[in-house]
Amino acid sequence: MSRKVHILVLAAAALLPISARAQVIDHSNPTSNNDLVANQSYPWGPVFMGGVCRLTDKGTSEICTIFYKDRVNVAKFKNSFEFQIISGGPFDDATQSYPNVADGMTFTLQATAVSAIGLGGGNLGYGTIDHSVAVKFDCAPNPEGDPSGSCTGLFVNGQAPFGGIDLLPAKIDLRSQHPFRVEMDYDHAVLRVRITDLATAATAVQTYNVDIPATIGSPSAFVGFTAATGLGSSAHDLHSWYWNSPPFGSTASKSTPREANVAACPAPSQSARGKKIVAPWPTFSLTPAKPPRP
Repeated sequence: MSRKVHILVLAAAALLPISARAQVIDHSNPTSNNDLVANQSYPWGPVFMGGVCRLTDKGTSEICTIFYKDRVNVAKFKNSFEFQIISGGPFDDATQSYPNVADGMTFTLQATAVSAIGLGGGNLGYGTIDHSVAVKFDCAPNPEGDPSGSCTGLFVNGQAPFGGIDLLPAKIDLRSQHPFRVEMDYDHAVLRVRITDLATAATAVQTYNVDIPATIGSPSAFVGFTAATGLGSSAHDLHSWYWNSPPFGSTASKSTPREANVAACPAPSQSARGKKIVAPWPTFSLTPAKPPRP
């Protein structure tokens, strides 16, 4: 392609309305967080700090959500992210575990508001957010029905995220302090989720039949993350995030159901075996930082 034609193609693409373009959220190598909106239950400190997006910072009774600033097409999408849940306490040699790891996080699609924030503790910052669909990553066994201290599941319209699928049989332990990668592929009422432990390569796959636009009452939504602590405490760190959905009303977004292909999600970062992932999130504080908790 000649330089002149190439320039014309780029110019034509720039003139397309936003609704006619593929919708990409790329924080695999971010240079700015201006496209994300963070909401906190109280201003405990910065959210974007030290190479990560820290949703909670090891304090008790914290709630935080972050959402992309604009609505995106949720009729069809690919989504991938890497996260790590870090205990607020030291390793216990007697139990060979990290104590007080709590409570967990979700990936949420919601049509309520970019400022939406749910309840804390076992509600994971998601419970009570209406017009929504969420997949949870739960690291605390709530007596209301959680199968273990490492479980996942799909929840809708702000229902309390209790119960779900036990991840321990697949050797996925969200309390292990390991980094995890999640890949999602949604194609017209079929959502497939793959969770991979990046330290051990253990993998678990779940498939959900859910009509997201019908459930939330809209073909578009704010997408992002929620997390919370209760009596226990952990840091919930998001290291990278990549989202891709077709333009509103495109043929691709109206395709018939097919086998989801989570492997097609772009890899957002390279992760060393057993080591903490570090992605270049720039430091950005919503509120003046308080002294870090021990």
